[in-house]
Amino acid sequence: MTILVATAVAAGGTWGFTRLWYYVINLDEFQLVPGEQKLLDFSGKPLDEKPWLNYENFRSYLLNDTGDPTGVLRERTSLFARHLTDRVHDALRQCPWVRLENRESAAVKVQRHFPNELEIRIELRSPAFRVADTQYEYLLDEEGVVLNPRLYRPSEPARRRPLIRFTFYTGTPEQGKRWIDEGVIGAMHLIRVLEDNRVLAAVRVEEIRVIAAPEGSTEYTRNLTLIPAAGGEILWGSPAYPGRIPSPSEAPPGRKLQSLIRMIEQYKSVLPQYTIDVRFERPTARLREP
Repeated sequence: MTILVATAVAAGGTWGFTRLWYYVINLDEFQLVPGEQKLLDFSGKPLDEKPWLNYENFRSYLLNDTGDPTGVLRERTSLFARHLTDRVHDALRQCPWVRLENRESAAVKVQRHFPNELEIRIELRSPAFRVADTQYEYLLDEEGVVLNPRLYRPSEPARRRPLIRFTFYTGTPEQGKRWIDEGVIGAMHLIRVLEDNRVLAAVRVEEIRVIAAPEGSTEYTRNLTLIPAAGGEILWGSPAYPGRIPSPSEAPPGRKLQSLIRMIEQYKSVLPQYTIDVRFERPTARLREP
């Protein structure tokens, strides 16, 4: 290396150093090998340890399908390439499976490690809800974004939560986008409310069924029904969630929750025999037909 520097100086200052720099950055020991970059989560744990992630498919997606115009993730590149970390960061920002820290910034960190390693830390969307209609089953993250089934498997938290089941075919939602159906949004919000109030700890709910509202309904298009694992059903009614005005023909959501908790305590041992209705101010319980 000393000889090279001396040669560069003797060759004429800036021009010599430019040629020397070009030579050094293209040495084999400084080349990043496609597919061998470290992929970690934000805590520093390898992504291939995530049981809900199909890691090989995800790595292939990053290398081939990110739409990265620079090719930095799929071609041999020098660790010293200009704007390397910015280029990788910008490419990964476009990935719909990377969680957003806010509206403008994706949860991505990229660092160089001498001599030829690139450490990529990304906070991925993770499965939080399962949704099914009469034909297909989908995975959604906590924000309601539809996940790619080639990349994701159901997580344990998603398995523990009630399945959100449509009683009709919904059409295929767009992957990488929020599912904006009011039944999905309302069911996800209801699950969180039931978790926060320990209702799901008191009685296991297997499904939240999303039923089309009767024809002619102008206030809402969906109704929700809770299906306990032991049997029976609990009519919740129209979905309610932040930003949506509750149906004026039904009890307020807070009142429904109070009624639900009270009725579960009263009928818990005989739930399979009853249809419980908490939609209105006065909750009711009626025996189910055999």
